[in-house]
Amino acid sequence: MSQGAKVGRHRCTWSDGGFRVRAGGDRWFCAFWWKKAATFIFNVFKYLFLNTIMALAKRPNQADIAVGFHAILRDAFPGIFKSMSNDRLSASRRLDVALAMASRGDSDAAIEVAQAAIEADSDWDEAYFVLGEMLEKAGQKEAAIDAYRACLKRDATDRMGAEVRLMLLGAIAVRDRLPPDYVRALFDDYAPRFDVSLRDKLAYRAPELMFEAVRVLIADMAHPREVLDLGCGTGLVADVFAGQVDVLDGVDLSPRMLNRARAKGLYRQLLAADITSMPDMVTARYGLVVAADVLNYLGDLEPVLAMIHSRLLPGGILVMSLEEGEIYPFDLGPGQRFRHHPDVIAAWLKRADLEVVSDVPGVLRQEKGISVTGRIVVARAVTAIASLSVLPGTLGSAPDGDLVAPETVH
Repeated sequence: MSQGAKVGRHRCTWSDGGFRVRAGGDRWFCAFWWKKAATFIFNVFKYLFLNTIMALAKRPNQADIAVGFHAILRDAFPGIFKSMSNDRLSASRRLDVALAMASRGDSDAAIEVAQAAIEADSDWDEAYFVLGEMLEKAGQKEAAIDAYRACLKRDATDRMGAEVRLMLLGAIAVRDRLPPDYVRALFDDYAPRFDVSLRDKLAYRAPELMFEAVRVLIADMAHPREVLDLGCGTGLVADVFAGQVDVLDGVDLSPRMLNRARAKGLYRQLLAADITSMPDMVTARYGLVVAADVLNYLGDLEPVLAMIHSRLLPGGILVMSLEEGEIYPFDLGPGQRFRHHPDVIAAWLKRADLEVVSDVPGVLRQEKGISVTGRIVVARAVTAIASLSVLPGTLGSAPDGDLVAPETVH
């Protein structure tokens, strides 16, 4: 025993740094090993404590107990979360607890535990994003912006959509498009419940409105009636158009959405690709291109409209749904979709040699009990585009005539 202390009784006290042992009296005791034992016991207690809260929080009828238990232990041991081990597993457990507390309305406790998750793993982008959401809901705008910036710093691809939140908070200028990795991740996650959510909960009607807008035009199309469905998702357009056309091909950014569309058996070809850098399809030019609820994830539509023209037969038809905005040329709405001013759409269509056939307002869906107003625009391909100037950071024309773009989008 390298070092001892003469003790008569032992008193343990807690501080943010861990247990401390005060020794005194007329008997010798190894303070070092006593301290080790006490710290071990407390670490076991912390582990059981956190897992108990997490287990309770995941049970809807016991989440309130978890929140109360956390509050009691937090008051008794203020430094308990700060002292836990630093790793992703520990951070993940804390974040689960924080989310459960947020769902029960205890925002202060949720923010504290989310901050503790970041202390456990300061490189975890998801923890910063969740903290940003909690701070934003709590009205702490500047702190939320800092959290979103920290998330973006740790994930340049921005699969969580921190840049989108920064745009909505006014911390950065509105971009020309949403981050493609964010859109892909969003819809990959959404895919299993997409149809039910849009149809049953949001009363999504764009495919039906679009079909009615082109019903007569489809009847006049020569066979085979081949249709390209841009941003086809799970195949909601095919559900409406199948049986009225001969062939449907689809393109979407989300592989999991395409898996759902493929299971319906309504498409000839489905490709996971970017609508602003289209791959070669079985058919080079189509009689009809459908863009249902996909152009809302792009701000500047001029490049993609030029691409659509290049994929249409002479006299071919484009039908698209757009959310209508009052800000020229476009703005980003609270639903994280772009809203386009009608005047800029008319100008872009004209420059792409797409002649407007009809432009009809309509309710595309419900969102939080409010009708989302949009437009169903039908346009016809007229003359070929001789040339297309290249815009910085947007779609351009390569020397060989192929369309090129530096990024991807749903």
